[in-house]
Amino acid sequence: MCSYFDDLSIDNNYKIQVERRWVTSNELEVIKNWHEALSRYQSPNNDDYDDESILNDPKWLSIVQLGVVAKRTLTDMLGERETNVLNEEIDYLKYQ
Repeated sequence: MCSYFDDLSIDNNYKIQVERRWVTSNELEVIKNWHEALSRYQSPNNDDYDDESILNDPKWLSIVQLGVVAKRTLTDMLGERETNVLNEEIDYLKYQ
């Protein structure tokens, strides 16, 4: 969560990224629901270190599903290089 919101400097709902044309308004529209749900998420018992509770939380699982749909939609919109980054270079499943 910190890496996403803080390290990417998107706490302003991608305002800077859209202004600089790093993200298109169409791309932002695709991730908007996921981004908003993620920003509102509160871990069970407000314990951000209880991984098991978070990973089993229906609210978290819903957010993950929104992310999967957004990623698939972006894959169809992006060029070959960006799609490669999204699907291969950022494939966290290979680190399990």
